[in-house]
Amino acid sequence: MEKVSLDTRHSGDDDDSTLENDENPFIGSRKEKKAHPASETTRRKLVLLNFAMFGMSFLVYLLSVGVVPAQVLALVGDKHKGLHLALLNASGAVLTVFISPLVGMFSDRLQSTFGKRTPIMAVVVVVQCVLLFGLAWAAPNFPPYEDHAVNSSNCQPEKPVCENTKYQKSNDTNDTTEPDMLHYGVYFVVYFLVFGLYATLSVVYNGLIADMTPQHLRGFGSGLNGLMTLLGYGTGALWNIFLRDFGILATYSVIAVFLLVSVMIAVCSANEKSTASMTKLPRLTAKKIGSSFIRPLKDHDFRWVFITRFLMQMGVYTVLMYIYYWISDVVILSGCMKPERATGLAMLPLMVLGGACGGVTGHLSDRYKRRKIFVLASTLILSLASAGFLTWVTSFVGAVVVASVIGIGYGLYVTVDFALLLDVLPNEETKGNDMAVWHQSLVLPQLLAAPIAGSIVDHFQKTHCALSLGYKLIFVLAACYFLLSGVFVFKLRKVK
Repeated sequence: MEKVSLDTRHSGDDDDSTLENDENPFIGSRKEKKAHPASETTRRKLVLLNFAMFGMSFLVYLLSVGVVPAQVLALVGDKHKGLHLALLNASGAVLTVFISPLVGMFSDRLQSTFGKRTPIMAVVVVVQCVLLFGLAWAAPNFPPYEDHAVNSSNCQPEKPVCENTKYQKSNDTNDTTEPDMLHYGVYFVVYFLVFGLYATLSVVYNGLIADMTPQHLRGFGSGLNGLMTLLGYGTGALWNIFLRDFGILATYSVIAVFLLVSVMIAVCSANEKSTASMTKLPRLTAKKIGSSFIRPLKDHDFRWVFITRFLMQMGVYTVLMYIYYWISDVVILSGCMKPERATGLAMLPLMVLGGACGGVTGHLSDRYKRRKIFVLASTLILSLASAGFLTWVTSFVGAVVVASVIGIGYGLYVTVDFALLLDVLPNEETKGNDMAVWHQSLVLPQLLAAPIAGSIVDHFQKTHCALSLGYKLIFVLAACYFLLSGVFVFKLRKVK
């Protein structure tokens, strides 16, 4: 099996997209320069390598949707939760923006008997699992639960009205919780370290997958990657339904176990070759480090893959970050169902159908040697679900149906997204750095999507609460992000 060897020339304009290619049916062909470890990778090995995404996604879902918001609320109270949660997310995102390319460059250059990716992964995941228990120690209890979604006097469903939402509360809230800034400070530092280690693990792992995935199995591997991601999210959603029953310590214990086991499965199955005698890459200088952030984006196709993924994540974060508030404020819940449980139940079919769809899509992408059509189909489905359905649904059953449609659309995308990236990597020898730059398309939306959507929701829910106008507008905005992502994928020149 021949592996693509990409030309490393960069002119600073779009002419790099005209380079000749010899073998790749998706992008044309380029001649191979040397043997590659991916030539030894089988389908079974790819399954084991992608297993790490399960544990990593399980961690991301529970920390972002479940346990961290609850711990912050317990530490600082309702008055201050928004600001202090935003500080955590912003600090982690800013750290990732700067650390990812540095980690990528380091892993590209690491010379060791055990390889250049897996040694870093093994050390990082052990330290990260230990630090997770620091988060549990800093905030060991859940806050008292307050239900605004049902009439608590008789637990009968009622149409949500503005008086029951946070947008019509008096500034004189009844919350008397005094912020525990000492424990929050400890929590902030530990969270910062955990997030930095996760960024390191993610960048190095993406480099490993790029190294080990053969050209003819890129669609299959991308499908596996998406499937494991959605399985991790789905398992996290299931755990989140019973989060308060399990408790903080048990939750972090399970996160640590799942993360450690899944990552070590990938590390052990990779069987990386020694890089002790590999040809040294040019020595890093301040100028090279600075240019490493920009150089990959000079490649025409890589730049558009970055933009399409950025827009997709803007839409995803806009919807998912406010799905809990939407269910709490707009969707009618019966049987005393709490919003956190309703959110978990609504997310489950999203993850299951997304994973099932992804398992098929990756195979079809390889078989028919097409990527763009799957991205377009995905973005059309997501746009329709966001603007056409979420803006009008008020029943829980309707919410579950819409979430299922979103799962199908997102599953179509994530299962070809990674293959699309591998098809356009501009430099074979600096995969770690280039994928670290691409990783910013996943991180930057965390900084941008929430403030944009949050300001819209806060303003229009105050002025037009009865219409739920704030939520309708952000779902339409998400649909625009999705549509633009689908349109811009056709800017790619070397991918079919």
